[in-house]
Amino acid sequence: MNWIGLRYAALLVLCCASLSSQALAQRFTFGLITGINATEDFRTMVCPDLSNAEPVPGCPRIFGGSIGVSDVSRRFIIGPKLTLHFAPSFSVEVNALYRPIRTVNTTTFSFCLPAGQPDCTETPFTHSFTGTDFSWEFPVLAKFQFSDTRMTPFIEGGPSFRPKENGEIYGLTAGAGVKLKLHSLSLSPTIRYTHWDKRDRYLGLNEDQLQFVVGLDGPESSERVSAFGRKISVGFVGGIALTDGLQRSSSRPFDTLVVNPATGMLTPATGTQTENISRTSPVFGVALELAVNDRLSIEFDGLYRPLNSQDFTDTASLGFTRSVNFTVLTWEFPILAKYRVPIRSTTPFFELGPALRASGNLNGANPSRYGIASGLGLEIHAGRFTIAPTLRFTRWAADQSAGSMATHRNQAELVFGFRF
Repeated sequence: MNWIGLRYAALLVLCCASLSSQALAQRFTFGLITGINATEDFRTMVCPDLSNAEPVPGCPRIFGGSIGVSDVSRRFIIGPKLTLHFAPSFSVEVNALYRPIRTVNTTTFSFCLPAGQPDCTETPFTHSFTGTDFSWEFPVLAKFQFSDTRMTPFIEGGPSFRPKENGEIYGLTAGAGVKLKLHSLSLSPTIRYTHWDKRDRYLGLNEDQLQFVVGLDGPESSERVSAFGRKISVGFVGGIALTDGLQRSSSRPFDTLVVNPATGMLTPATGTQTENISRTSPVFGVALELAVNDRLSIEFDGLYRPLNSQDFTDTASLGFTRSVNFTVLTWEFPILAKYRVPIRSTTPFFELGPALRASGNLNGANPSRYGIASGLGLEIHAGRFTIAPTLRFTRWAADQSAGSMATHRNQAELVFGFRF
């Protein structure tokens, strides 16, 4: 099992636990947040060829070339915000901050042209490109305010998340500000500090970030969400896949050109074996539930589930191995009829219905688009707090077409729904 993915899934579950359908039906505010980033996202760094230079802290081991990075990120921040009010002094704020974080990457190396084999004719090559590393940032912040006047100081803190295929990063954010009441609106100038856990995924990434942001909030609402005279619950779901998404596969291409790590040059190799190793992954998203009566309801989920895998290349002729992580992105949309059997403080339930699936970044896979989902769960009530662990099984149709990788048709996952 992918324990790193499990830990990140647990973080997402804890974030989701701070939100609830009934909280949305009680007191919430929608607003806008804008501001500037006061620090660079990436330090300017150059990692030299270690054949003729000393190692540079924070640089990978490079032979036969050099790499460099510099920051060209956008400073301006803007995005929506949602605040859930649990008490006069306590609330939880969720932001979706849009700010393109870009870098200029330069690579210089020498390689052997295939036409120059077996005698190696070195050719120098320099390539620079500007890439967007992140576009969105999602802080989930608990806020405590010290009074309830026209000028109310507050502090905030919680996890932050920057999504990116195969390269997401997580951090912890803390801030302090003042809430200024302006009739039915409020302004909240805030200074925020975030420490990112980069895990050596990005060269020169600045782990410490300082932002100045201003939130604009509308009036609080207490209207209950409903449709066709029936109550609608808006909830959050998080969990972990219990089965791999992709099937394991292997191939043995021969006469392949690979980069020799000792020289950084393209070199013909024989005996190359590639094996795709599938890994379990987190599952998280939102859920809408329409109550039919006290025992029966219809649940609509929108779940993000990346199919994580790892490609191992074993080059016997050169004596080295390498691995590359990759992901097939999928979004699942189960439509489930749920039937409850109330038993004192706990409520077992069964669910069954069709499931739809969209996919992207296929990497040679072509997942099917529909299946049948079923589940068995338990709603545990403790005062105002309810947790609903659910063991869910989905049987997917056969893949749309034969690709280089096949998905598992049988899928099991353990998910948790939370509400207060």
